Amino acid sequence: MRRSILLTALLAMVILATASLAVAQDIIEYEISFQGRLTDNAGIPVADGPHSFAFRIFNVPAGGSALWTEGPISISTAGGLFNHQLGSLTVLPQTLFQDHDALYLEIVVDGETQAPRTSLVSTPFTRVAGGLKVRRTTNDTVVIRTIPDAHQLSTYGSDGKEQIRLWGPSYGEIMLHEGDLTNDVTARLAANNSSGGELELRDNNGSTVIDLYGGLPGDASVFFPNNAINALEIKDEPGVASDIEGLNVLGLDGSYQTLLSRSITTPADGFVLAIGTVGMYMLHFSGTENKWAEFGVSDAAGSLPANQEMEVAFPLSAPSGLYKQTVTVHGLFSVAAGLSTFYLVGHKREGDFAIYDRQLSLIYFPTSYGTVEPTIVEAKPDRPAEQAPKVSVLTAANLAAEQAEAKTFNAERIARELTQVRSEMEVLKREMREQRNQNQQGIENEN
Repeated sequence: MRRSILLTALLAMVILATASLAVAQDIIEYEISFQGRLTDNAGIPVADGPHSFAFRIFNVPAGGSALWTEGPISISTAGGLFNHQLGSLTVLPQTLFQDHDALYLEIVVDGETQAPRTSLVSTPFTRVAGGLKVRRTTNDTVVIRTIPDAHQLSTYGSDGKEQIRLWGPSYGEIMLHEGDLTNDVTARLAANNSSGGELELRDNNGSTVIDLYGGLPGDASVFFPNNAINALEIKDEPGVASDIEGLNVLGLDGSYQTLLSRSITTPADGFVLAIGTVGMYMLHFSGTENKWAEFGVSDAAGSLPANQEMEVAFPLSAPSGLYKQTVTVHGLFSVAAGLSTFYLVGHKREGDFAIYDRQLSLIYFPTSYGTVEPTIVEAKPDRPAEQAPKVSVLTAANLAAEQAEAKTFNAERIARELTQVRSEMEVLKREMREQRNQNQQGIENEN
């Protein structure tokens, strides 16, 4: 007698796992709940009682080889109805659902194959209650696991430790573990719903080393170690160079005189801001002569740019006395990558000046943020600007020679000024004596 099976319910995958099995043994068994009604050709239910059933799964609707088989087994019917859990006797392998896009169930009842095969709908592939664990076939260890309550998907290494975690009940986050004994998280990418995206890199102890925040302003958006940036990594970062002289007094000799020089090696084209400061003094006697000098910074020895002739002057009529003054000058110069030398220059036009504390500072900037009008060296009658020599930093011998020259000049200047002061004092004494004598004579005449 030919039999037929009427399916009265959709196939549904369930996971039968007691709490003890899931936790202690970490085992999950896949089963498909199957229900049908067995009738004869006229649609009349078969007699109640046991019948022989065998179940096979194929990846084609007809022909082919069975991928999975269970039975034959004895199943009792009542009113033609029967129920069975596919996989309860022969395990349904995970790969059966992972490796095939379509599967078909074939049923054999009392030795008679039922046709056509039944297509397994998508439910068995998608309804996985309580999380999914994917295992390696070689040693049955978990390599992928889902935890629905934590909104989490994790992968595991051959040692059983977590390697990658994707999760986020309120925002997305990816965490990477290093895989050693402590298995610390060493990389984290998060899409925080309040502070924007974040990329965090940690050392092998799990401490944060680099942190980037997409939603924070200014310096708070980037965190680096203190020694993370150097000139080799940022080739055009700003830089400085400087020189000072505060021990020896230098007299202006009437030439465009180098008071101090300093070189700077720039990593790229850009600009150098040269700032020079001098302390100067001069002894002035009213009515004797004007005092007039100029100072500036230059990128050529022996000359000053047109806008660098910063003047210091004392008129003939200024009161007698010892005058001290601090002069600061600056200039902005375009530079090419490499070595550039700059000079603090002084030039005496009238009178004598003594220069003591001197400082020259150079600041390199790689970028302009507006219009830049560089300081240009002025052409001198005896030396055009384009011919002005670039010299290197003064050597120790050069400095010693300059200092010796300055000491000699200073000693001669002091001796010369003292002689002049003594002479003027003698004149003043004579005038005072004459004035006193005149006053005395006037008193005597009145008496």
